[in-house]
Amino acid sequence: MKLVRALSLLAAALAGVAAQPALADPQRAQVAELKTVYLTCEQAASRTLLDMAAAAFCSRYAEELLQRGFAGDFNQLLSWWREAKDDAVAVEGGRPDTADAHGAAPPH
Repeated sequence: MKLVRALSLLAAALAGVAAQPALADPQRAQVAELKTVYLTCEQAASRTLLDMAAAAFCSRYAEELLQRGFAGDFNQLLSWWREAKDDAVAVEGGRPDTADAHGAAPPH
């Protein structure tokens, strides 16, 4: 039941992000917004299979974040992502998913 609720909340969050006019185009989003969308997408993708529309949406934001936020350096994005995940786990008081504990790469 917890998983269903979590998936529902993530789907709603992803849909809410996609529906915001300011975030409809990743090229118009601030880097901080790109990071938020990226992490939301990563959470959703780690818990369920994204449909084609969601996967395409997330991919566009991931690419924009990579280019603008990290000057195309995937290793920098990966370092930031690992730190952001660790921070999120610390705030939530939980532990990372088993796959994440083994250093799984973020979706891209």
